[in-house]
Amino acid sequence: MRGTVLAGRYTLVEPLGPGGGTWLARDEVLHRDVAVRRIPLTTATGGLPSSGAGERERVLAGARFAASLNHPGLVTVHDVLAAGPQPWVVMDLIRGGSLDRVTAAEGPLEPGRVAAMGLRLLDALAVVHAHGHAHGAVTPGNVLIAATGETLLAGLGTATPDATPAVDVRMLVSTLVFALDGGSTPHPDHAAASPALLPRLREAAALRAALARARDGAEVRAVLAEAAAHAAVVAAEVHTVPTEVGSTSGRRTLWISVTAATALVAAVAALAVAGPGTATRDSTAATTPATPTPSRSRTAAADPSPDPCAVVVPTERVVPSRSSTCSVTVDGAGVTIKTQRNVETARKVFDALRKRRQSQTGTSKVERAVTTPVKNVPGLGDECFSQDTTVGILSSVSSNVWLRVRTMVIEVSVMGNGSAVTSEMRDTAMRAARTTAARLQGNS
Repeated sequence: MRGTVLAGRYTLVEPLGPGGGTWLARDEVLHRDVAVRRIPLTTATGGLPSSGAGERERVLAGARFAASLNHPGLVTVHDVLAAGPQPWVVMDLIRGGSLDRVTAAEGPLEPGRVAAMGLRLLDALAVVHAHGHAHGAVTPGNVLIAATGETLLAGLGTATPDATPAVDVRMLVSTLVFALDGGSTPHPDHAAASPALLPRLREAAALRAALARARDGAEVRAVLAEAAAHAAVVAAEVHTVPTEVGSTSGRRTLWISVTAATALVAAVAALAVAGPGTATRDSTAATTPATPTPSRSRTAAADPSPDPCAVVVPTERVVPSRSSTCSVTVDGAGVTIKTQRNVETARKVFDALRKRRQSQTGTSKVERAVTTPVKNVPGLGDECFSQDTTVGILSSVSSNVWLRVRTMVIEVSVMGNGSAVTSEMRDTAMRAARTTAARLQGNS
């Protein structure tokens, strides 16, 4: 079919994806690239191709309806070619890939990205439903991720007669779970995963479970809004003090800085919950994926030597690290040390950390997590506090201690499985914190 000219105007250039149903085409009148999609005519039961007038008119009516809509979350339909044995739909060419291809290349997507994607798709579906129609094919193959980062829903106008808004919502939830899982079954043993990846695994599992419990579009929107707001906090923190992910002696290390981001959370939540009808189409606007911030060198720290982890556990650190972040195991607890530029910066970061942890006190609806109030611990380092967290949906518990020693902000964590943090876990975390502080202060 390559080189075929449709309606005397659209020249087929190459297929887009398998099956030959969608093609890159050249609009010879407007001199632009478009996508054209062949709409197969089938019986109402999905059987063999049919040329029945009723079936043909139903398909064309759906395509015309799609062409009448203009929403940033929907692929714009420009033309419907009714001549010939099978109709074709002419639409925007989206440079990028479908969700199934993106996950095949990248694996599971970040929960925050999935939440933002879901909110955009919900808005698009709400517009369709408001006109008395249903999409009927909200699948990973019809969710397009543009090269600009935008998420768009394709396939509108091909719905079967039994499609309903409720079916669309259920299909959307299945598609979002597909994105969270990367198209595969999630690994059940979260305790065996790298500590650096545990927060992401927990967020994904919590979002997956909350979506499964949602009974309608409104509840799905509320779940996604909370997840998007949480992601906005993390994004703001990373932007203020860079997140650093490195590898030392075969181990992955992670330290995430904290800032007060309440205003940003409120803004994101308000936009997310506002629902459809507030966005306007701008063909030049795009949402660009976050670009990882480069790691900050230890040469920027006030005291680049010695390596703090080498001081805490000399046998585990043979080669000094040039990163401002390092992680080791002390007395059975995970210890992550982040070196700041100077003492004043370390104080500000630690104060922001304390405020953020205090703001998380209580119960999270998404994760069914219970976080205890911050408890100050006098006489340990220059300043110190502790906090416990129980994530019910994962049967996961953790006892954490944060402390500051001069320019170093330190997190000590003991994780396990169960329904409540035990006194043994708290003792282990506190013992490791005291050992770490004593060795670092003894080096001064």
